Amino acid sequence: MIKKKQTALFSLTIIYFYLILTIAVITLGLAGFCFYYYKNSLSNTKNIIHQLTSSAARQIDLQISSMDNLAQQLVSNKTLIQTMGNLSNTEKRRPGNSFTENYVMANQLSTLLQQTCLPGPLMERISVANDQGDYLAICSNYKFLDSNQEYNSYLCSDDFLSLYKTIKQKELIKFTAFSQYDKWLPENNIPIISCYRPITDIYTFQIHGILEIQRPFTIIENILKNINYSHIQVYLFDDSNQMIYQNLNAQKAAPLTSDTIFDQNGVNTQFQQQYPFSDYSTIEGANWKLISILPISSVAQPIINVIAIVAFILASLIIFVLITVATVEKNIRIPLRNLKNSLSVIDINNLDINFDSKSAELEQIHHVFLEIIRRLKKSIEKHEYLHRQDLKSQMFALQAQINPHFIHNILTVISALGQEAGAPRIMKICRKFSDMLSYSAEYSNDFTTLSQEFIHTENYLFLMKERYGENLEYKIIRPVNNALSHVCPKLFLQPLVENCISHAFEYTLTPWKILILYKETAETWQVEIHDNGCGFSEQSKEEIFRLYADYQATPSLNILNTKIGGLGIISTVVRLYLLYDTRIIFDIGHSKLGGSKITLGGYINDD
Repeated sequence: MIKKKQTALFSLTIIYFYLILTIAVITLGLAGFCFYYYKNSLSNTKNIIHQLTSSAARQIDLQISSMDNLAQQLVSNKTLIQTMGNLSNTEKRRPGNSFTENYVMANQLSTLLQQTCLPGPLMERISVANDQGDYLAICSNYKFLDSNQEYNSYLCSDDFLSLYKTIKQKELIKFTAFSQYDKWLPENNIPIISCYRPITDIYTFQIHGILEIQRPFTIIENILKNINYSHIQVYLFDDSNQMIYQNLNAQKAAPLTSDTIFDQNGVNTQFQQQYPFSDYSTIEGANWKLISILPISSVAQPIINVIAIVAFILASLIIFVLITVATVEKNIRIPLRNLKNSLSVIDINNLDINFDSKSAELEQIHHVFLEIIRRLKKSIEKHEYLHRQDLKSQMFALQAQINPHFIHNILTVISALGQEAGAPRIMKICRKFSDMLSYSAEYSNDFTTLSQEFIHTENYLFLMKERYGENLEYKIIRPVNNALSHVCPKLFLQPLVENCISHAFEYTLTPWKILILYKETAETWQVEIHDNGCGFSEQSKEEIFRLYADYQATPSLNILNTKIGGLGIISTVVRLYLLYDTRIIFDIGHSKLGGSKITLGGYINDD
């Protein structure tokens, strides 16, 4: 009972060991996938943020560069430089805008500005001004401004004078600024961006005024709105680190100031550590800074969702595998237990197995067991038959050995008398007969060689020739130099020859003829026994082959009593079958001498 329990536990241990190993491999594989997905997601997220930020910065820089290129083209015009130079070098009789007093000059300059912008106006508004209150502006809905009290006030304000002074003293060649409202039309209440360039005399390098190109800030907003990825926050700072734009996500988030982002070297390290998924780009044309920030929660949530899905799939897979293994184990264990119980009651008298299973694999095992048992039963029956035959042989040996010395002594006496009488034939007959008796009475071995069997058969035919004289003719054809060492049953050839003399020649005219022919190939050896007797009827041949087939199916069948002369053909064939099994060669046919031909042999190799 202990051994059975240990065997069952061992079987279950093997099953669950491989189950746990499979689950561990799957778990490690999914964990590796999650780790790869995590690393890949972080890298992809950073790349996406960088690409979006860089692309937006390049587009903004292109817009500002287009404004600056147009401004540079205009300030290089000689007419504009000359007109603004005349205004700055002329003393005014009264303060005010000189362009409102000189309509021709204003019209000429405005036409110049419009022609420079052809074939189509690229900007919203182009204006020129100096620090003496002179200004002129053109846009899509008017040629120039006759009077603008707000702008007059702006030209006299500290902001404009400070800007003008900065451009003039620092000799700035360009300057981009952001304004929350339009200085020309404050009622529009829209933010704008302005690109400034000084109007400089190319000979004296004297600054006669500044040129301003304005565009609505919406062109920048539209570009920044394209940075639309998850919950990304977008910030735009001008050259003085003042925030000029933040998207809706940034407005909802905690407020950021330039002090928390920038230091003397750019974006500070603390900010980068706090916001690992951020990117920074500089807009070279305006020295503005574009910051994009993606909160860690927005990055982590998709990864957590994927890991949760993978964990759910893994758990479902483990549950499915456990249920499947339990079901399979049950469907295998119960039929195997039934098969074991059926095998446990098998004995020599009961070799049948009662087993029922719906599993095709177990049915195959069942059929294999049935085949093994069938062969075992056949082997047992053959062993019993051989045992009975051995007992009979021992009995015959005891009977045959009753005073064998007496027979040999008598033959010796007869041979001596023949020698005294000068009769060598008598001596030869006695020697041949004595050799036959010795060969037949030797029961220490049931098998011999073909060479010994041919010698014994030739002795028998010699004696039969002496008996029948010219009425009997025989011939044995076999290789002279061949030892014929193939194993065969003892006394399997002579009984067949005896069968010819006793039965085949019963109704045949003399001379009677017997031919023994030996054939050998690389794979087989055969002995053919020909005669010119009456042969076998079809009924006799069918009976012989039927008895031989019955013995092959049931080795325990007693067929030794079925005799066709001597020990009988069937007995001889069965003895050869017991030695060669399915490698035996046996056939009955018609001989070229006119009678029957019996062929016996076997395959030399096991194949």
